[in-house]
Amino acid sequence: MQIDGLARFSFSAGSGGFYPVPYFLPGDDACRFNAASVQAVSRLQHSEDRERCSYVAKPGHHDKIVYETGARRYSLKQSMDPEKSRAFANFAVKVRSDSVRDGLALLLKRTDYRFIGIWRFENGKANAVVHYDRENPEVLTATEVPDTATYCCYVRESGQPFMTPNALVDARLGSHPAREQVLSYCGVPVMDSFGNILGTLCHYDLVPRDVAQVDIELMLSVASFLALGGHVPPYPSDSGAAS
Repeated sequence: MQIDGLARFSFSAGSGGFYPVPYFLPGDDACRFNAASVQAVSRLQHSEDRERCSYVAKPGHHDKIVYETGARRYSLKQSMDPEKSRAFANFAVKVRSDSVRDGLALLLKRTDYRFIGIWRFENGKANAVVHYDRENPEVLTATEVPDTATYCCYVRESGQPFMTPNALVDARLGSHPAREQVLSYCGVPVMDSFGNILGTLCHYDLVPRDVAQVDIELMLSVASFLALGGHVPPYPSDSGAAS
């Protein structure tokens, strides 16, 4: 939420940065959760010693996060570097001022991938609930496909990021139905506060791409921001993606 010009989100310390999660154990500097471990955090959901906290992103202070509770204030060193912090802050501001789709388009500019989207699953199908095509920005929708015809199914099944720079030479995808159409993919899970996977946040293209250009740490933080901030639209009822 936005309060007095400060962006406030719930965050927890992770080995590669600070990722949005619903709660943390106050005063526990040994608390180490990564973005793929929201399930662990959800087990604290009803713990008596948990406290709500908020992340305060102050302009010009990209190396600090501040936890504020009703009784305590914590300031911890943030391991996400300033450039990533700025990218995350710019994304969050874009979402607030314009739309999730505009925010994703901003992230896409950091890479040479053609597509970025939030994909969800329903009744054996998969579709983009937010879709952006660099070459055809006026196109708001993707095509609904069987969920097993996407690489997103690997993210859903593992709860972990999945990447392939070239599906045609990736042994894991030898029998995948999309390997000759979608050659490159980099996706991360979008989880709710209970660790349930709502969908995926992914870059993809019809030609090979270098997956190293996608910042996984940043994408995990973005995915958590989207999920915990209520920015993930429902599955499209008419097979058309939301903008």
